[in-house]
Amino acid sequence: MGDTTMLVPTAPVIAFLKMRAWLDRPAVRTKDLGDLAHLLAGHVGDDDDRASTTTSSP
Repeated sequence: MGDTTMLVPTAPVIAFLKMRAWLDRPAVRTKDLGDLAHLLAGHVGDDDDRASTTTSSP
């Protein structure tokens, strides 16, 4: 059986493409925001400060 090679874009590339698609047509591309949230949830842990939904004053 032959070897198969598949090129897969990195997470930052997928995130960029999802953001770009949404910016082009936000009313039609709402699924891209959900995909982006799912992608970010997999790369930033719940205990990571970058995942916080609140901001603090300096």
